Amino acid sequence: MLARCLHGIAPSALRVDLGKLNHFRLDFAGYSEQCRGALVTVVPAKDATVYGTIWKVNRQELDCIDKLETSGGRAYRALDQCVERANGSMMLCRMHQQTQSPHNNNDPQMRWKTMPSLTYLDTIREGAKESNLPEEYVKFLFNLSDNGRTTSLDNMLYMDAVLKKDTA
Repeated sequence: MLARCLHGIAPSALRVDLGKLNHFRLDFAGYSEQCRGALVTVVPAKDATVYGTIWKVNRQELDCIDKLETSGGRAYRALDQCVERANGSMMLCRMHQQTQSPHNNNDPQMRWKTMPSLTYLDTIREGAKESNLPEEYVKFLFNLSDNGRTTSLDNMLYMDAVLKKDTA
């Protein structure tokens, strides 16, 4: 996750390490008007891996993140998963997974609703580069398709700010 996105809702968050979530794959599901496309999720998959950043977040901010991601029409659930750290040790980490399963949509008229917007996908890509995720994984992210739609990062972050205010 891009630091400035997380710091908007968890100002004290500190980047701790790289994380490797084995037996999951990255996917997109649902549709967000704010983000103008599908939102990221992880899905169990035997021979797949998702890389990300392990963040240290205080309990109050973690509770706020959980509320933001699981209420107000958001379709995520909080899960605790063992994640492999850069040194090979395992660490229990909180993640959020969509409750809606991703599905392939072959209808060209609706395909854009099952893909992330260019802006949203770019925040994921930039966060991966900012966190120094493995080069092959960053290349994978840059090869993902988007729906061609754009919005401002401020527009996407505005929704989190509104939700944070409502959950405080």
